[in-house]
Amino acid sequence: MFCLSQNALVTAQIIPPDAPAALEYYFNTDCTVGEKRQALQDLLKYKDVWENTLIDLMIHGPSDFTKKAIAQKVQGDWIERERHLSTNPALGLSAKEMQILKAVVREEYVDREIAQILREYRERAVFALAAFHSRKASTALDALKKSDPSFGPVITAARKREQAKKKGNNL
Repeated sequence: MFCLSQNALVTAQIIPPDAPAALEYYFNTDCTVGEKRQALQDLLKYKDVWENTLIDLMIHGPSDFTKKAIAQKVQGDWIERERHLSTNPALGLSAKEMQILKAVVREEYVDREIAQILREYRERAVFALAAFHSRKASTALDALKKSDPSFGPVITAARKREQAKKKGNNL
């Protein structure tokens, strides 16, 4: 779902042909399928190209272009959820569980899901920047930790992961 807008490509420096694919692959790879490390390794090849973009993404979240794509996906997910609930009314749930499930309001669901996805993008940027091991990335991580303490545990975890990698313990 992460998309690079044409503006991001124009304002960036000269970009190697595979660099946009590496960035999109990193953000679109599901961590649970075990491909994250390969996606990060591919991204590390282009750290000089994407460092500023990742810092901006970490601080401000994805571009408006990507936010629009996220919103469209979440709206589609809601429609699919409603369709599923209407065609499978029991779902093996108790009457009370079904009542709770159906009580979720569309706006609440959409807002919560979008906020969660945007947070995940920012967190993925944190892990990539920690892996860059650059002074600029480290300074940006420290600044985010001070300005938004909710990212403190994420930044700490990203740095611990990198320290463990240096010691030979791949987490």
